[in-house]
Amino acid sequence: MSVQQLLIGFDYFKVENCRSKGDHNDVDTLIVTISNDKIVQPPQKVLLGNNLHQGDEVRGALVGPFLMDSNAHVIVSFVVLNSADGDVVDNTAAKVATALGVVLDGFDFGIGIGGVSKAPFLGIVPTKIDELILGAAGIVFDIVGAVLGNSNPDCSGAVVVRNFAFDPGQKITLPTGQVEETQTSPHECGNNPNSIVSYGIQSAASVAIPSGAHAVARTPDHLDIFWVGPNRGIGSTFWDAAPGFGWADHQPFPIAPSGAAQPSSQVAVVARTPSHLDVFWVGPDGGIGSTFWDATLGLGWGDHRPFPITPPGAAQPGSRVAAVARTPNHLDVFWVGPDGGIGSTFWDAAPGFGWGDHQPFAIAPPGAAQRGSGLAVVARSPDHLDVFWVGPDGGIGSTFWDVAPGLGWGDHQPFPIAPPSAAQAASRVAAVARNANHLDVFWVGPDGGIGSTFWDAAPGFGWADHQPFPIAPPGAAQPGSGLAVVARTPSHLDVFWVGPDGAIGSTFWDAAAGFGWGDHQPFPITPPGAAQPGSWVAAVARTANHLDVFWVGPDGGIGSTFWDAASGFGWGDHQPFPIASSGAAALR
Repeated sequence: MSVQQLLIGFDYFKVENCRSKGDHNDVDTLIVTISNDKIVQPPQKVLLGNNLHQGDEVRGALVGPFLMDSNAHVIVSFVVLNSADGDVVDNTAAKVATALGVVLDGFDFGIGIGGVSKAPFLGIVPTKIDELILGAAGIVFDIVGAVLGNSNPDCSGAVVVRNFAFDPGQKITLPTGQVEETQTSPHECGNNPNSIVSYGIQSAASVAIPSGAHAVARTPDHLDIFWVGPNRGIGSTFWDAAPGFGWADHQPFPIAPSGAAQPSSQVAVVARTPSHLDVFWVGPDGGIGSTFWDATLGLGWGDHRPFPITPPGAAQPGSRVAAVARTPNHLDVFWVGPDGGIGSTFWDAAPGFGWGDHQPFAIAPPGAAQRGSGLAVVARSPDHLDVFWVGPDGGIGSTFWDVAPGLGWGDHQPFPIAPPSAAQAASRVAAVARNANHLDVFWVGPDGGIGSTFWDAAPGFGWADHQPFPIAPPGAAQPGSGLAVVARTPSHLDVFWVGPDGAIGSTFWDAAAGFGWGDHQPFPITPPGAAQPGSWVAAVARTANHLDVFWVGPDGGIGSTFWDAASGFGWGDHQPFPIASSGAAALR
């Protein structure tokens, strides 16, 4: 299985003629649905505009990320709906996905549907797929008009219905260039009922999401960062305060050979002591791979080979990996399994508790996490762990472990800490414990805002005692944005993401009066275009007065910037800079 995570949408969408001016309270919404073989992913939607009329044009409308298996039959379904009611959009998205599922359920990929084509799947032309999907929608929902028909005289139902099919092994690249569609809108068009819209579909290949990475400060004077390279090896570079060990004083280097990681792998790193690093990733066989560095002579990166800590097939393609050291002698690692459950294993320095001394185990049941879910773990004390992910309904799920009797992984069920639809599909999840009695969790919402919730040990401040809330407004983050949070002190939080213009966005919270989430606006810490679409973001506080942030640039290099409390070293006092050259990071 070879999985890509891709953003899909329109480079531009324009109303060419006919729609009259004036406020008709209608909206145009792009709905994209993806299927791999007979598995239909949840539809995603993005607002193109309110009251779009002749000559109006929208650019850069992307949704995602979507997980696409290049070894499966893939359908990419576009629907643009013109409607007056947001509920109509949600209902239509659900109905189109259901209709696609009905079509696929009765489809033999090798034979074709109803004798339409004896060729493989690609032999069914898009217009025929459209007819089949619309026909299925009519079967399921009585009449096609109930799904994609006119909602009122001013709002013209389905403006665009396009579907693209790909055979196994075929590169998933959508056609580019102008396409025109006609829509029937007699109320607005009078004697000419054919309104024309044009659009340019964004090629999926041009917005592939880079592999994940992680950074760590094992001492206040040293930084290490890791990523998956184009050859699927694990790359790294470092900075040290000692003269001659800055970012530019050496070249990046591999810590795991070519082919060690699958293309869609994430990377996690832990410094369990100032003299030891452990790195984890998903291997090409779905097992979790690892390697380590120790300051002891003979235990450097090149002194041993990477090794598996789980059997093959433990993780689903594209799974995130999260790791934590709750003590200097203990490691816990987590991932999303092929069945959507959360898997885990551990290492302890005590005899008989190494990686190979036990089997991985589930801490959340099958179906707990949606495909491509973000994953985060926090040790708020040496005796307690909390894990977070995105559920299949878009809510944020969680479970915990505590050393106290009766509070192990298997002693309770996972539970939601945010309601359904809180997070966009495949949202990253970031979590932090700014003290031993407080947790903060963050995610990207369906509207591109940054959502959050918290837990505190004080009575009345549990997960269920309040509602999640936004810390950045709708549209703050681009689809598929990376997300990172740092607590540089117990009274201060900084959050980072990729904005729609490619800048790295940020906001902060401080316990001091007047510095809460709502007391200021988010702000960019880089110029537009610094990060490529869907870039990961890594952040680390190596001291209480210093922050370093990292991302993937448009050229595949690793970019960075920093903040320091010293005068003249704020975000705006210098320009971002590369720490690894063009092409260092893999695209998947």
